[in-house]
Amino acid sequence: MRDRHITSEQVAEIGRVQRLKPKESDLIGKRGYRREYREDGSYEWRYRFKTNDRGRPTKQALEVGEMMRPFQVADAERHLKNQAREERVALRDRDGHSHFLDPALADQTARQNGWSHRWRARGAAVECGTGGMMWRRARTGWEPLGVRCFGTPLFGGSARVSRRGLQWDPDGAPWRWNGTQWVEV
Repeated sequence: MRDRHITSEQVAEIGRVQRLKPKESDLIGKRGYRREYREDGSYEWRYRFKTNDRGRPTKQALEVGEMMRPFQVADAERHLKNQAREERVALRDRDGHSHFLDPALADQTARQNGWSHRWRARGAAVECGTGGMMWRRARTGWEPLGVRCFGTPLFGGSARVSRRGLQWDPDGAPWRWNGTQWVEV
C-alpha cells in the first residue's frame, strides 16, 4: 500500500467538517440521551433512538437526519475533492462496467477478476487479456499482439509473451501458440 500524506490544510478542513456534527448540548433533554460516568468523574454520552417503526422512519430518526445533514454534505464534498487529486486507472469488466483503481493494484486486480484496461492505441481498441497479453479489436473478434506491458514499466525484461501455455483474450476465449501463430483453441 502506498503512503498517504495529509497536509495541514486537509487537517483544518477535517476539523471544520467535524464541528458540523451534532453536539451533546443539542441532544440533552431528548429521549434516548444518556450519560455514563466513569470512576474518575469523566463521562461518555450516548444518544440511542429507534430508526424506524414498521418500515417508517421515527420522529427521532428524522430529527437526527436533519441534524446530521450539514455534516454529511460537507464530508462528502471533502471526500470527493480528495479523491479527485488521486491518480486512478480505469478497468472494464466483462459486462462493460468501469472500475477505477489505484495504479499499483490495477494489473493484479485485472488478472484476478478477468477485467481489462481501457486504452486506445492509434484509434484501435487495445485491451489486456486475463493472461497478460495485449489484444486488438478486429472485425471478427480479437487479434493477439503477442506482447505484454500495459503502462507497466519493464525492468530489463522483454515485452514479448511466453509462447508456452494458454492466453485468454478479453472475452475469455483461450488461445495457444501453434509454432507459427496464435490460434484460438
